[in-house]
Amino acid sequence: MFEFVTAHWVEITAAVTAVVVAIDKIVKLTPTKADDAFVAKVEAALDVIGISADKAK
Repeated sequence: MFEFVTAHWVEITAAVTAVVVAIDKIVKLTPTKADDAFVAKVEAALDVIGISADKAK
């Protein structure tokens, strides 16, 4: 598993970033702020491991 992740790190980060950006765009269409807060927490967690979805927007 670790070998797979290290061999495909670029593809994994690109896929995760794309999913987070897509979810962020969908969430911004909704009127509630609860889902906005959830996406913000997910983005913060990804920033901790080095995937910055904010820069991809």
